[in-house]
Amino acid sequence: MVNQAKLEKLKRMSKVSRTGGKGSMRRKVRKVQKSSGSTAKKLSATLAKVNKQALPGVDEVNMFREDNSVLHFSRPKVEASFQANTFTVRGTSQVKTITELMPDVLHQLGPNASNFLKNLLESGALNGMTGNAALTTRMTTSPTLRATLTMLPPSK
Repeated sequence: MVNQAKLEKLKRMSKVSRTGGKGSMRRKVRKVQKSSGSTAKKLSATLAKVNKQALPGVDEVNMFREDNSVLHFSRPKVEASFQANTFTVRGTSQVKTITELMPDVLHQLGPNASNFLKNLLESGALNGMTGNAALTTRMTTSPTLRATLTMLPPSK
């Protein structure tokens, strides 16, 4: 006849493999939905609709954050759609401090950064700049920053 031990084992296995309530299908493995990077594909499709154009000749992109760090892209792919007022920047990024990019970033800083630069000069954070360049700034009453770079003789 029917072995009671085997029958009990089958009942326990059927309860474990059931995904829903009574009368539902039995499955051993639940399928997990995979995110296949569809957001990047959707974004590319949407950008293709707005007639984006590549902007050649962009060597670097610097995005200044409120915490005085910089999101730096070197050799990015920049595309723009002027009708939709949309710009895209693609490439590898690095988070750097302003002092790491200081000699090259001065012309990109706006009038809001003058107080920050003044505090950096007072704290002496700019004294260890690379490239033997010393920064001499002259603060005026206008919100613009005037800076000149002078080359120092190499230290021995």
